[in-house]
Formats: sequence, structure tokens, C-alpha cells
Amino acid sequence: MKLFLILFSVILVYGCQNKVNEHPAIGTWKYCSNSGKYFETKITDKYMFILRSDNEELWFYDLEIKDSLLIITEPVFKDKLYKEKYDFQEDTLFSVNYSKNRLTLASSRWLEIFDLKPSNIEYSEMDTLNIMQWKSKILNNFKQRTKHENCPDLRTEEEKAIIYVNDSLPEDNIQIIRTDTVD
Repeated sequence: MKLFLILFSVILVYGCQNKVNEHPAIGTWKYCSNSGKYFETKITDKYMFILRSDNEELWFYDLEIKDSLLIITEPVFKDKLYKEKYDFQEDTLFSVNYSKNRLTLASSRWLEIFDLKPSNIEYSEMDTLNIMQWKSKILNNFKQRTKHENCPDLRTEEEKAIIYVNDSLPEDNIQIIRTDTVD
């Protein structure tokens, strides 16, 4: 009888505990874009950061997880993290598909699909007291890893010919050239 009571108590205690339902996106991931750019990202339940091979910056965001959504917001300590002011754009990522070898997220703002693969990269814990040193270390290690990644450019020749204009460029730096004339 005592054994039954002990076993029942153990089952009751463990059965009544709240289980943490961790979002499948939490972890470290890597991604090759269609244009041949290499990305790495770390996603936690509080923040995420993204590293891009075509940009020498660590893009850090505060994060809130609601069901299958990852809601990206402006980081609280952005002034410590970035020397220059940047125009932050909020976004919501939807979990589209998940398996142990792949996570597919869709962006509501940029209308893009991100096909992420798990990564075993270990990032050092964020040091908010020495944020610029932490950021520099992360970026230096990323640059070394980028040299070993082979992300082919999968765009067609027509897609490669499209020129994207950076919204942050002053209008006086953009030269408009007419290619046809009207008589």
C-alpha cells in the first residue's frame, strides 16, 4: 500500500507540473539565400540576432513568441549596440514548417520565406556591460565561418539584372537616365 501511495504521489506531482512548450525556432540556424548570401541566426525566447555575409553588422531584435508567431521588435538597448541610427522595421515571422532538419519561416513584412537549417554554432552569452566587445567577437567569428560556406547564386540572369535602390540613399545621389524619348 505504501508503494502505491508513493507511486501515486510521484505521478500526481509530475503530472500537475506545467510543461514548458518551447517554440521549435529556438536555437541556432543557418541559411543560404537564392542570391548566394549566407546567414546565421540565433533565436531565444527573448531575442534574436541575424548575421549576413553581405553586411558587416549584427542585427539584433527583441522577440516575443505567441503560438506559432515570432514577433520582432526594436531592441531596448539599440543605442549601445549601434553607432549610427537606423530605421527599424518591425516584423512577424510565421512558422510554416518544422522538422528536425529544417525550419521554414515566412516574413509578413518582407514577404519572404526563410528555409533554415539547424546549426551547431555556439555563440558566447550576450554581455550587456561590454556589448561592443561581444558584438565584435561574434562578427569576427562569423567572418571566419563565412569563408567556408558555399552558397550558390540561384537567381536567373533576369533576376540578377534587377537593381534594387536603397531607400536610405539621398535622392540627389540617384541619377535618372532616360533611355527612350518621346517625339
